[in-house]
Amino acid sequence: MASILRVIIQKDYLISVLNNQALEIDSSWKEGEPKYVTKPEKGKLKTTGFSICLSDADFDEFERQKQESIDYLTQNSAALKALLLNHKVIKAKIDFGIYMRDVIVQSDYFSPQLIKLCGELNLGIELSQYPNDEEDEN
Repeated sequence: MASILRVIIQKDYLISVLNNQALEIDSSWKEGEPKYVTKPEKGKLKTTGFSICLSDADFDEFERQKQESIDYLTQNSAALKALLLNHKVIKAKIDFGIYMRDVIVQSDYFSPQLIKLCGELNLGIELSQYPNDEEDEN
C-alpha cells in the first residue's frame, strides 16, 4: 500500500471508528498495546489510531497514487468529513510512499485539487521515500 490515510485519535473514539460502516478501515492500533506483536518487550504504542488504504499503487506509481487518492477523497467526502472533522481526531495525514531517485534534487508535485481536498478534511500530506532495492539488483 503506497497511499495511506493515517489518523491519530483519542482512545475513546476507536470503537466508534471501527463501527463505522461507511468506510473500510484497514488497520487500527491502541495506546498501550505492544509496538511489535512478536516482540512485546520492544515497547508500547503511544497513540491510538487507524489507517485506510487510498491507493495500492506501488512506490514507482506516484501519479496513480495521487489520482486514486483524489478519487477516494472525492467519492467518500461526506463519510470522511463525519469521521475526521471531529474534536476527537488529534492528527490526520495522507502518507504517499515513493522510491528515492538517484538525482541531485528530487522534487514531487501535488496538484491544487489534492491540496484543496486535503485542506477541506484537515489532512496533512506526507511523502515517505524508500530505497529502490530493484535498482540495486541491476
